[in-house]
Amino acid sequence: MVLYGPFTRSGAPERTDTSLPWVDGELIADAVDPSGAPRATSLLLHAVSDGEQSGNTLFTARRGARLSGSGRRLRSGNAHVFGDFDGDGQRDVAVGDDGSRNDEPGYETEPAEVDGSLAVRPGDGGAPVTYRLPEAPGSARTDYGPGGYASADPDGDGRDGILVATHTGATLIDDTGRTTVLRDGPATTDGRRIPAKWRHARPVGAADFDRDGKDELILNWGADAKFGYYGEPATRWWITDGTTSGDRATFTTTDFAQGSS
Repeated sequence: MVLYGPFTRSGAPERTDTSLPWVDGELIADAVDPSGAPRATSLLLHAVSDGEQSGNTLFTARRGARLSGSGRRLRSGNAHVFGDFDGDGQRDVAVGDDGSRNDEPGYETEPAEVDGSLAVRPGDGGAPVTYRLPEAPGSARTDYGPGGYASADPDGDGRDGILVATHTGATLIDDTGRTTVLRDGPATTDGRRIPAKWRHARPVGAADFDRDGKDELILNWGADAKFGYYGEPATRWWITDGTTSGDRATFTTTDFAQGSS
C-alpha cells in the first residue's frame, strides 16, 4: 500500500494506492531532496536473497502522478542507490554486485554479467551503463562481501558519484573517474591484534554537513566482522573532507543501551 500526502495531523493520507503487484522483497525508496524541494521519489523492490545476487524491479514516479503500476525489471544485484549520476537533473538508480555469495555448494559464483559489476539505469529511460568494480583481494574475500553503495557529490559539480564499499576501503566511481578513499582502524583493540586486511573502514553514506555544496563522506570501522551493528564493540567513524586524506570529524561510539529495556 502506498499512502500519498499531504497527511492530516491525525495521520490520514490524501489517498491510498493498492494497485502495485504484491511480491515478497525489500522496498527501497529514493531519498527526499535534502534542500526540501519537492520531487517525485521512485521505488525499488529488491527480491529476497540468501546471499546470492537477487533481482530488482523499479517503479518509477512522476510529479503529480502515482507510482507506475508496471515495474521495470532491472539487473540482479544486492547493492543499490539512487542519485543523479549523469548530471542531467533526473534521478537515476544504480544496482550491482555487493560481493555477497550464497555459501551452499554450487552457488558460490554469479553470472559474468552480474559478477563484479554495477549498472546505472538513467532516469530518462536510456540504456543502462555498466561499470566494473574494484577487484577483491583473494585473501580478503568472504561470503558476505564488503557492503553496499552510497551516492555522493564531493566536488559539488551537481553530478553524483557512486561510493562503493570494497574489501580494502571505498572507491568513488564518478563517470570515468575513480578515487580511492582509505581510513584504517587501530592495529590493536582491547589487547587483541587486528590483521591489516581487517582494518579498513567502509563507507556508509554521504551528506553536505557544512552546506558548502560539497558532500562529506561517512565511513566506519569495527573490530569484528559485524562492524558494531549490534552495539557490542566500539565503532570508529570518519567524516571525511570529500575524497581527500583530511577529516572534518572523527569519533567513536559504543553501546548506548546497556541494562534493562
